[in-house]
Amino acid sequence: MELSEAANVAYLPSQESGSNLPINNMSTPTRRPSQLRSNNNSTGTDNKRSSIQEPTTAGDESSNQLAQAVDELLDQLQDKFDKVSAEIFEKLDDMMRRLDQLEASLTTSTETHAATT
Repeated sequence: MELSEAANVAYLPSQESGSNLPINNMSTPTRRPSQLRSNNNSTGTDNKRSSIQEPTTAGDESSNQLAQAVDELLDQLQDKFDKVSAEIFEKLDDMMRRLDQLEASLTTSTETHAATT
């Protein structure tokens, strides 16, 4: 059995294909216990923690920036929708007023024409 130190994966030879098949070998450490103890000091642990927290903080900032950008876009769209909606209602009111005027003028014209004939 080969042991790949970089991936911590053991390879077993496959009888069918002749290639090595990876198997998860988490129980077999790639370093000796003495090496693990020497690398597991408090400053190394602190460095690992801070490097893990930095991307999380950066990720939180990106999420906040994305949320703000989406909120601003939604606000802009809402403003545009409100303006378009107001314009549509103004035009409908104007059309209704014109139709009322046309109806009144037709009624007057019909009455005048009927009176003259």
